[in-house]
Amino acid sequence: MVDQLIDRARRDPALDQRTDVLALLLRSTYEDGTPMSRSEIGDELLTLLAAGHETTASTLAWAFERVSRHPAVLRRLVDEAQAGGDEYRQAVILEVQRNRTVIDFAGRHVLASDFRLGDFRVPQGYSVSVAIGQVHGDAAEFPDPERFDPDRFLGKRPNTFAWVPFGGGTRRCVGAAFATMEMDVVLRTVLRDFAIETTSQPGEKWHSRGVAFTPKKGGRVTLRRR
Repeated sequence: MVDQLIDRARRDPALDQRTDVLALLLRSTYEDGTPMSRSEIGDELLTLLAAGHETTASTLAWAFERVSRHPAVLRRLVDEAQAGGDEYRQAVILEVQRNRTVIDFAGRHVLASDFRLGDFRVPQGYSVSVAIGQVHGDAAEFPDPERFDPDRFLGKRPNTFAWVPFGGGTRRCVGAAFATMEMDVVLRTVLRDFAIETTSQPGEKWHSRGVAFTPKKGGRVTLRRR
């Protein structure tokens, strides 16, 4: 599919006038004037599709799955949305990302000299992976970690090293702020315009879909327009 998109764009006589991401990638060059290879362009497109859309959509699916099973949380969200607030909704987003982590690991490759990690020495050329789900399930940082509780984050920001759905450090997801804004806008719009029916059904099981973990049934909810 990606190859077809690239070939179609290259044949487009109006390519130089286009402003979409694919056209920009096809026209871009390195400092020495060489263009990006087909493989490099394909990698960039897949990164945009997977990291920029799949993760946000999966987190939103979990958000609806969670709030439909927590009536008290849903009531507070609706009241706040109608009043024009956003503090509790932001806390809900943070807790969904902790409680239902969609990307379970982040990896780093040791390029320079051997790296010292606590009592361990990681040789050059090796990789280190962080199990994000286990970090988010640390009871010392998040008491009763299996419980869905947005109040954990109400009025306070999460610990930088304990809440890492976007990774961390200089390689932290560059789209973190945009993704958070997207989720906030979608939740606010749905809460204002639709009534979400609650359910006593068990929570949906985890399902690995591409790069992200999603609700097994897609986060299904029943809505009624207000």
